[in-house]
Amino acid sequence: MVWIVWCCVSVGKAPTLLAQGIGGGANYSLLGIGDIRESLGATFEGMGGTAIGVTSPAALNFSNPAAWSYLRSTRFQTGFTFRQHIVTSSNGAARQNNGDAQGFAVGFSIDTSFGMSASFGLIPISHVNYAFAQQQALYSTRYVGRGGLSQVYLGASVQPFKNLAVGVSAGYNFGAIVSADSITFNDGTFISTANATTITDALSGVSVNSGLQFTGLENWTFGIIAGVSSPLSIRREVAYRYIAGVDSVEISTSSTVMPLVLGIGISHTAGRMTLALDAVTKDFSGFSYRAQSIGQFRRSNRVSVGVSYSGSADYNATFFEQISYNFGAGYHQQYYQLGSTGIDEVYGAFGMDIPLTRRSYIGVSVTAGSRGTTDNGLVRELFGKASFTVNIGEIWFQPFFKE
Repeated sequence: MVWIVWCCVSVGKAPTLLAQGIGGGANYSLLGIGDIRESLGATFEGMGGTAIGVTSPAALNFSNPAAWSYLRSTRFQTGFTFRQHIVTSSNGAARQNNGDAQGFAVGFSIDTSFGMSASFGLIPISHVNYAFAQQQALYSTRYVGRGGLSQVYLGASVQPFKNLAVGVSAGYNFGAIVSADSITFNDGTFISTANATTITDALSGVSVNSGLQFTGLENWTFGIIAGVSSPLSIRREVAYRYIAGVDSVEISTSSTVMPLVLGIGISHTAGRMTLALDAVTKDFSGFSYRAQSIGQFRRSNRVSVGVSYSGSADYNATFFEQISYNFGAGYHQQYYQLGSTGIDEVYGAFGMDIPLTRRSYIGVSVTAGSRGTTDNGLVRELFGKASFTVNIGEIWFQPFFKE
């Protein structure tokens, strides 16, 4: 089974890393629901995921639904994320890569006089993609995993009072995580795949996210978010396959509690420059899915800072003057640890929003960082992530502005 490799790792036998290729790289996505998408879309990813206290007339903010009140047109957003990893253990290093779509989302600015907006979409919320092997004297075991959680959501925001925006969204979370291990015997003259085990977990649950943004102090925005989820339901199918075919299939069901999410954010704008800071905490101490024998779940904490220099809105501005530039950095204490070793992450980011028309742009961002350690037989992941987002705007509703 897939947790065997971590038992080997825990006593100092690091996994053998697979050669460069598509798939793998995010080895720590072996745990829990995988790598959680802390931000989505090149604009906010370029700010290091800093978004709780940030407003935008165009970019869809998935961190704080209250920010939708500041949209000034109907927005259509989609994109793609590509990841490159250099994974290092005491046995060597490997380069692996993977990628996935950012889903699709729509935001409607219905009535700007009351900050009334709505949004719906299909977006990824976690990502699983790992591939490595454990080498023994007579055989080797290969471990791979793919999948993650996605969400269909619907939400709205409004300004009940001047300078105060309130937003809420509800989502149905669903997805599958498929993990497989296969044993290959190798005595020098004879190589054969002896058996394989495939675990398919179908996941489902619901969640509600809410947020506030207060803009009552000139050039300042303060944001608060809170999110709750129902227990995550898991339907597990384990298939044992041998050379002769399927030997047996076992089906079981279980569930696990999901964390309460709390976050605060603040931003200050001076001219075209915005400086923002976020802090988010999620308590996974009661979580129990895919702990992999020696893994433990803990509270996740993330702190990030972001800077945005907005492009000029002047009709006489040149193309380059209309480009927005985003910068960010962060520290993330991940929600898991292996034995007594916690897995932490540091990263930096840069991005640009490049205009296509007066209401549409392409966002690009690059994030680079490091996660984990090679101590205690574990692995360290140096990662790079490139995101590409297309954001298209249209006027569907007649905008109104407060007197």
